[in-house]
Amino acid sequence: MVAAFAAAALPQDAPRPPRDVAILVQNLAPLPRREGVAVVVPFARGEVPDLPALHVPGTATCWQPFGARWPDGSLRQALCLFVAELGALGERRIVLAPGPGPALPTDAFAAPTAKVTFVARVGGATTRGTPVPVRQLEANALRTVDLARTRLGDTGLLAELIVTGWRGQGHAHADIAVWFSDPRVAAMQCDVEELAIECEGMALVLRHAGALGITQSMTTTGSRTVLLRGRPLGDGQGLRRSGVLVKKHVGDVVADATAQAAAVVPLGGAADWRGIEAVDPVADARALDVPLLVLHGGRDLQVGAADWRGTGAFGPFGHVPEPPPWLHGDALRAHLAQRWQRFVASDRGGDPFAVFEHGLARMAGQTGDQGDFGVVKLSLVAASALPSLLVEAERSVLQEGCRPVHFFEADGEPVDPAAHPQWIVWSGRTHWHQGVSKDRLGKPFPEPPYETHGWTGKDREHWSSNHLAAFALLTGAHWARAELANEARLYVAGQTIEPGWSTSNAGAPRGAGRTALAAAWNLLATDDAALRARMNERMDRVEFPQWAGRDLAAERVRPMAVNPPDARMLQGSTRYWNPWQDATAAFGFAAHHLVTGNPAARTLAEALATNTVRHGWLLVPNEHEVAMALRWQDGTPITTEQWLARDPTVVQGSAETAFTEWASPALEIARVVAERDGDAALAAKCREIQRRMRTSRKAPPDGGMDRFGEWDAVAWPAR
Repeated sequence: MVAAFAAAALPQDAPRPPRDVAILVQNLAPLPRREGVAVVVPFARGEVPDLPALHVPGTATCWQPFGARWPDGSLRQALCLFVAELGALGERRIVLAPGPGPALPTDAFAAPTAKVTFVARVGGATTRGTPVPVRQLEANALRTVDLARTRLGDTGLLAELIVTGWRGQGHAHADIAVWFSDPRVAAMQCDVEELAIECEGMALVLRHAGALGITQSMTTTGSRTVLLRGRPLGDGQGLRRSGVLVKKHVGDVVADATAQAAAVVPLGGAADWRGIEAVDPVADARALDVPLLVLHGGRDLQVGAADWRGTGAFGPFGHVPEPPPWLHGDALRAHLAQRWQRFVASDRGGDPFAVFEHGLARMAGQTGDQGDFGVVKLSLVAASALPSLLVEAERSVLQEGCRPVHFFEADGEPVDPAAHPQWIVWSGRTHWHQGVSKDRLGKPFPEPPYETHGWTGKDREHWSSNHLAAFALLTGAHWARAELANEARLYVAGQTIEPGWSTSNAGAPRGAGRTALAAAWNLLATDDAALRARMNERMDRVEFPQWAGRDLAAERVRPMAVNPPDARMLQGSTRYWNPWQDATAAFGFAAHHLVTGNPAARTLAEALATNTVRHGWLLVPNEHEVAMALRWQDGTPITTEQWLARDPTVVQGSAETAFTEWASPALEIARVVAERDGDAALAAKCREIQRRMRTSRKAPPDGGMDRFGEWDAVAWPAR
């Protein structure tokens, strides 16, 4: 079942009149369904002071806020929870009604239960563990979300299980993870012979099974699922997977059909996706004693999507890019349908450590463009309320669990930097130098070689989590928020503020900007207090004080950093500054300001953006580009004549690179500042570059959203 939320788009600064809030619910299965629906609904600043006074007509409706609120304390987003019943291939458009609606039930209810046992064979010995309750992540009148964990003997493996149970619903959603992290185990990898999950009383069906090498089979009591065979897990590395727990037939036609649909049928956001594969899921499911079939990778996910336009709530800048011209009208729906068909066909390959489209490369620090770079991601979902892209993105962002950056205490709790003040992180892992990180989390120094299947942590210069954060914001998924919470802990442990420490520096401007953007997105979904505090400490005590051009006059070149000679830049002949990197720092710091209100972040963002466009961006009749590097002349600008002379010791341009596109978000900040401050020449320069870039957009090979569209996604308040 699919739920999609739609609201009329309004200019971001316009007053918001009373509006209809509509939810579109689609059942793409050829089976009737009665199921809980969860939709993340965004709200403009000040629109909802506490809980929304809205409900599904005639239906008990519950609201579950999460993440950051607006500065005035009003809701920024909340999960809308309700139960809907639809016929086979049915659809309902529901306009939410004002008021609380029918009374929510107050009696206790129990989620479906099953015995879930994690089984690991390591070194010829088999170890079993049944997760025990740790805490309740969510509890309201309609659903509960519970976290359980278990250690698998002395293997160093830790298993996690998150179960979401709805009132009166016979199946439950299950998110599982297995990590290799234990301070009592000195080994740097766990040589897994087999890692499996045995389920009794219900059957576990995981999504994306073909692509992730998951083997699923029924047993007389439930199911057996094999996650990994004959491959090691490195220190801090794990596997995240999602799916459902389903029961045997209970004799209720709709309940049984719902369970079959949840276990069997892929879900999408439009009726155009019917008949994706030549199968009969009804006949196939009913041929089994339990409604379990590993068909379409078990994509049972209930996805809902909201039209976030006009709320200002999507991402730090609150701006949802409009779909490009080639996706107007029915073209967007057709494009997403074609994507969905390719996605379903791609559920094969069988690699538990695969990397997919919606994220960084395995080696996060690889040079060049990466698919996660940008200002926003998954904007087509936010703009259209068509949610199928979320199922695609899920497969990618689940693989963030493969990064060897997840560290746990002996009792299974995540390592908290506050409890480990001498644990310092570099690129997501314990710092390589023992003198920097005296706390090694029980691991040897120097570290021996270990296998991670090519996965690395995220270094500052490539720290991007746009897909993960957008997915968490658009779905409210608890496991995705937990993955972001882990990144928040790594930020606190690695973005230090103590004077003299090697990690207490601003570093390369691109790294400062990308890390700031990732932290800002993270904060919206997690509202992590320690992350917020450290972001502001870094700005006030590290980044703003280390701004190289801070004390120069306004008409001078005022870069974030001035670099010593480097053989890769200007033939190694001179000191230089990097305009494209300063542009990246500008919009990263701008995002920081918008989610925290930090005034220094605003000052620095505006100064770097205007400086980059004024002194680091060429604009002539037939050419425009941001510079990769410009000679540092003690604050004296490079002239247009010097630029056009192309002396390789003075100017290093960005032709044949993506740097101009990467720098483009700074144009909007600079334009707004220039118009506010009466700098007509700079404002005109910004507008002309933007015009050229916007009018030269072209559809990518797959006919979908172009990369520039998700870079040109900044809205900046003049005051």
